[in-house]
Amino acid sequence: AKEAVPDYRSQKLEIQPLLAQKPKRGDEWYLVDQRWLKQWNKTLYPGPVDNSNLFKNNQGDTLKDHLLQELDYALLPKAAWEKLILWYGLTAGSKPICRYVVEYGTYVKHLRVEVYLFDLKLCLYPFINEIQQFSFSRTVTI
Repeated sequence: AKEAVPDYRSQKLEIQPLLAQKPKRGDEWYLVDQRWLKQWNKTLYPGPVDNSNLFKNNQGDTLKDHLLQELDYALLPKAAWEKLILWYGLTAGSKPICRYVVEYGTYVKHLRVEVYLFDLKLCLYPFINEIQQFSFSRTVTI
């Protein structure tokens, strides 16, 4: 059974403390299109979450190059993302953009959500012409 969508004020009261969370190493965070989030901040019902504008050709799995946090997208902790999806859903054909918090820095360590993944082109010898591209997070071990 789908949960009834709380009124806008109640939504804000539920979401605001979640947005204040500090990232912890290994946590899942989600990208959401900043335009959709601005609509949500202004109105009661912005429609389903639509992240298509964050992808090359408005579809697929590859994020546009040089996206900027707070201009193009916002980062939401998993609990906030799940509430918004429960209340509003995701546009048809859209997929969640889940990323992990990773540690950066050699001497001075700091945590950051890894927005862009590593792309590796791989092939299985001797089939060197059959190249496939895969995306990996820094959190993955081989």
